[in-house]
Amino acid sequence: MTTVLIVEDEKEIRRFVRLALENEALKVFDADTLQRGLIEAATRKPDLVILD
Repeated sequence: MTTVLIVEDEKEIRRFVRLALENEALKVFDADTLQRGLIEAATRKPDLVILD
């Protein structure tokens, strides 16, 4: 399964993008800060990272 990491500080935008990607059968992780995004990227090794 393709995995995507969203790094976005605005909760509503993060939620909107997450729902859109999950509707396309993608596994989505998110982070609200760059620091958390770096940890998630290193840990989960996503196929795609979307940054704000």
